[in-house]
Amino acid sequence: MAKKRIFQIKSKEDAGFFATEIKHYDSGFHYYLPLMGVNGGMRTVRWYPERDIFCVATSTPGWENREEGSLPDTIEYLWKDRKLINAELRYIESA
Repeated sequence: MAKKRIFQIKSKEDAGFFATEIKHYDSGFHYYLPLMGVNGGMRTVRWYPERDIFCVATSTPGWENREEGSLPDTIEYLWKDRKLINAELRYIESA
């Protein structure tokens, strides 16, 4: 039986592929921030086609921060935050 392969961000090219997948499927990607706030927080990377822009939203109960950026900005962001993103991608229930 073949072992299922799990996508991981190992290069900036992988980060670019992941960003274009989010854009292509018009969806968002959510991942957990364990050291943020009392119960942790969530971060969402989402594509907004009507505005042709990505948005990265970070939230905990009672607080939210949003940053908007272009595809290159988002690729750089995904590359820098790859440790937490890869952890979420390895979590089987996320798939």
